[in-house]
This record gives sequence, C-alpha cells and structure tokens, in this order.
Amino acid sequence: MEIETLNVLYSLDDNFLNYTKTSMLSLLNNTKESVSFYLLTNSDTITEKDFNELRKVHDCKIHIVNVPKTKYHFLESRKIFNHLSVATYFRHFASELIEEVKKAVYIDSDTLVVSDISNIFNESIGSFEYVKGVEDAAAEKKMQFWDINRYINAGVLLMNLDFARNDLDEFYEKIEYFYQRFGNKTISGDQDMLNFVFRPKYLPFRYNLYHPFFNKQFVPVSCSQETYYEECKNPVVIHFVGSRKPWLKDVIHPYKGLWESTFNLLQHLDN
Repeated sequence: MEIETLNVLYSLDDNFLNYTKTSMLSLLNNTKESVSFYLLTNSDTITEKDFNELRKVHDCKIHIVNVPKTKYHFLESRKIFNHLSVATYFRHFASELIEEVKKAVYIDSDTLVVSDISNIFNESIGSFEYVKGVEDAAAEKKMQFWDINRYINAGVLLMNLDFARNDLDEFYEKIEYFYQRFGNKTISGDQDMLNFVFRPKYLPFRYNLYHPFFNKQFVPVSCSQETYYEECKNPVVIHFVGSRKPWLKDVIHPYKGLWESTFNLLQHLDN
C-alpha cells in the first residue's frame, strides 16, 4: 500500500534537539516516502531553521508544534524519572494541536531507524483504538502490577489521532483522572497511563527493539518464540531505552556505532 505522506511525531525539549535530529536523519535515510515531521515542544528557541540540514537529505516538511503550559501543568507535580522529561507527555496533545493529521507514527528521540518505517502504516488500527505498540520487555510483570492483559512500550506508537477528537474533553478527563487516582504509583511514566486507560494492542517486535530483546532467554507474550526470533533479525527501529543512551561514553550497545555515525553525519551536514 502506498501512502502520500508519512506523518511522524516527536516530543522534545531543548536538551534533546540533536538526539531528535539524529533519529529523524536515520528515518529519512531509510524511507522513500515524503515525510512530514510534527515536533511537539515547549521550547521558545527551537525553530524550523534548526532542521535545515535534514532537507538536504530527503523530501520532508518540518512543523514546530508549540505545547502551551496550560495543557500539561497538571503533570508537573508528579514523579518524573531521571531519563524522562515532561516533554514525554506532549504526544497526548497531538490530536488537538495537529488538526490536519488523522494517523501518525510517534517515535521517541532516543531511537535509530534502520529500515523503512512506512510499513507501519499498513498495520491496522480501529476507529475505537488510540494507539498500538510493541510488547514491553517486562510486559508480564507490568500486566500483573496493573491487572491488565496487554502492556506495550510507548517508544514507538501507531496513533489514531481521530480517536481523541471524538470527545477531547472526555479524553483529557481520563488522563487526568488516572494521575489523580494513582499519583506516583506509576513506574514507567505515561506508558503506564497509556496501557491502563486505553488497553492498546500489539505491533510486531521489529518496530521497537531494545536491549532486553537481544537476550535469547527472553520469552515473548505477544507471539511465538519462532516469530520473535524472525522479528529480531529484521529490525526497523532500535530504541535505546532507560539509561543506555548511545551518546554516553561508557554505554555498550550493539547499535551504538551506527548511531554515532548517523550523529556525525548530521554534524557534517550542518557544516
């Protein structure tokens, strides 16, 4: 199936600008589609000019989407983990702030796209589904914790933005109620909220592979062991979760070298 434009969302602040651009460059290097990036941010300094070098690589559009503080003020008092910032939550305002987009792929900034991600749009998502994502590496443990029957990692999401637009007031009420009720009980940021409130279905592993999946002892919940092994052979997105960021000197990761070369290419294009 051909798509006219691949709509891709990122949430970022000033601290993650260059890491976001590295992920975007890796995506552009691995797709033939026309890409529209929507960058949700609370930064006063990030502008479209910061991404001029990416347009040298591939046909793409850059949209800076400002997230007003009034949208996320209720989140500022709750627990934020060292490797997360409040920007993580900006994706949930996309339905209201990006009216022209019905369906999009959301990608975390600490990712490296290594194959064509446009195929994710061929994955089905129902009109009553908000997001779909890949099984979390600790899905079984987290399902027990929250008493639910599926648990996804939110680093890569297929998003149905029309879902929230059906009733934005109710959508925001559900999110706020979750944080009011559970407060600091969450252990994985807004990922817990996504899973508990919206009960998303699974995407194939190849769209969001991270380091626990390279362990042959891992036993998937969402598919057979054989299917899982095949998925790991053909990754689309590598996700550097938690504190294992490729830009940190002492971190060892099988895809660190590829991330570094992409980051260095970005600096070259900028010069």
